[in-house]
Amino acid sequence: MISRSKLYYPQVVFNDALFEFSKGKAGSSSPTWKAMAGSNMFAWHFETGKDQDLHGIMQLSHGVKAGTLLYPHLQFRTIDANAGNMKWNIEFTYANEEEVFIADATDTITVAAGGVARKHRIENFTTITPASDIKGSAIIQVMIQREGTHVDDNYGSDVIGLAADWHVALDKTGTSSIVHDDVTPN
Repeated sequence: MISRSKLYYPQVVFNDALFEFSKGKAGSSSPTWKAMAGSNMFAWHFETGKDQDLHGIMQLSHGVKAGTLLYPHLQFRTIDANAGNMKWNIEFTYANEEEVFIADATDTITVAAGGVARKHRIENFTTITPASDIKGSAIIQVMIQREGTHVDDNYGSDVIGLAADWHVALDKTGTSSIVHDDVTPN
């Protein structure tokens, strides 16, 4: 038997809901899937001077605190030490189980390349206050785009897209409301 008291954390903690770009699907103008320079590993390259996007779907953990705020981040890697800025867009929608997806929401950030080759970067989009209480098992559909043709995107190199993630509040390890034939919660 699972004890309900052991399902809940003594305080709220945060974790990532992750959209790994390696699992992403190409959009209308997709980045290029190719080997990283000096490596046998492949990744999505968002090319300079092009608008390119990736699309994905993720599910929030059963342990998500109802009504949590969403803290979206973009993770990427520079390929060289060039200076300049990159313009990134995010578009997303979400729905709890058996609910209607919200109207698509968008945000844009412009970030400096940083001048360091091969550096893992994490940049924040605007914190999202959900239109309704988002709950565990909610589905988020997301599109990430490098708007490489925009005047504010003047980093003259490709960028390797790694992931988009949302920090979400957790107040339990899982749910006790789902019942399977072989497990009965207390």
